[in-house]
Amino acid sequence: MATVTSVGSGNYNTGSTWDSGARPGSSDDVVIANGHTVTLVQAENANSLDLQSGGTLDGDGNLLTIDGENGSGYAINLNGAISGTDTDFAITTAAATNVDLVPTSGTIRNLTINHASAVVNIRSLATTISGDLTITAGTLDTQNSGSNLDLTVAGNTVVDGTLTGNNSTLTFGTNGVHGSTEAGCLRVNSSGSFTFGSGDVTIFSGFTAKGTDTVTSTGGGDIII
Repeated sequence: MATVTSVGSGNYNTGSTWDSGARPGSSDDVVIANGHTVTLVQAENANSLDLQSGGTLDGDGNLLTIDGENGSGYAINLNGAISGTDTDFAITTAAATNVDLVPTSGTIRNLTINHASAVVNIRSLATTISGDLTITAGTLDTQNSGSNLDLTVAGNTVVDGTLTGNNSTLTFGTNGVHGSTEAGCLRVNSSGSFTFGSGDVTIFSGFTAKGTDTVTSTGGGDIII
């Protein structure tokens, strides 16, 4: 495992973009430094991503999968900018980990959590996902040391793992899209669980629950459809 830091702007898979002289691999902690714009041109894997202040990541429609976390306990730490509207992340960290998903400008598009042992804790301000949230396995938790952090997902949210909303304000489907009639804007499948507390849950395009789905409120929050 190594830390690989950008030395200039360029494509992610170009060795001259990085101080290692080589494209980062799945075991590398990737750092995009101040003043550098790094562009994905294909799907990539990293152990962690640290987008530093003044740095820019352009996903260009490609997926960056994060398989671990850095020494500070972060899988993704966005202190710089997201360029464009098509940067996608997947988190497969096999442990509890932290994420800061609020860049200085722009938003991430799609976020997927896909490891049964992943417990992804949001450690930033109110978070917006401009596309879809998919929790295939594992947990996404919106609370940071007792502070409830609001979450907005503009597209569809599908939960096969666990979405823990605490007392946060949760908003789903602000762009009014449907993945399908079955999916709606928030779907909790039979293997999934969605819990929330006193914060309101607003769903713009319908809520669906199938079979033995678990949808519980721990503190009396309202679901507004």
